[in-house]
Amino acid sequence: DMALVERTAKQGFDNISRYGNMAANAAKGIGLAIVGISAGVGISTLVDKFESVTKSLAHMKEAAERTGSSVENLSCLSTIAQIGGRDFDAIEAAIQKMNKALHGSDDEAKGAGHALAALGLNIKDLKQMDPAEAFMAIARAQESFADSGGKSAAMMAILGKAGAAQIPLLH
Repeated sequence: DMALVERTAKQGFDNISRYGNMAANAAKGIGLAIVGISAGVGISTLVDKFESVTKSLAHMKEAAERTGSSVENLSCLSTIAQIGGRDFDAIEAAIQKMNKALHGSDDEAKGAGHALAALGLNIKDLKQMDPAEAFMAIARAQESFADSGGKSAAMMAILGKAGAAQIPLLH
């Protein structure tokens, strides 16, 4: 059907645009290091900046493989974590636990389904999303949920035993 083709093409073009933006940002970082060299900073600054960018990209690629999320979406979450002074590894772990809850078939997954419904979310819709996008949907939904023991219980059902500890991270 034509609508599916159009959506697929749009998603493809959006992904190309995102990858281009990521490459441009990496190039800007390297460019800043080169400008620093011309301003009297040593070659070690360039090497350090290049290594930093390379490690960051490699870490995002590995995180994407572990979570099933796109590199672009994880990069956005990483930036949000940095701005908020949060640990990206904790976000990655939370996404992995969320994936288990969304795609599991045990009692734990059933509990997560009930918790998501209490947050006003549909588990089937979340399963269709990129895991990082699903994580952000949960973060937005929990914002409107009253702070209480019920919110803590819901987040633990979705994100595992440490789910309640993730609530401040999701603000």
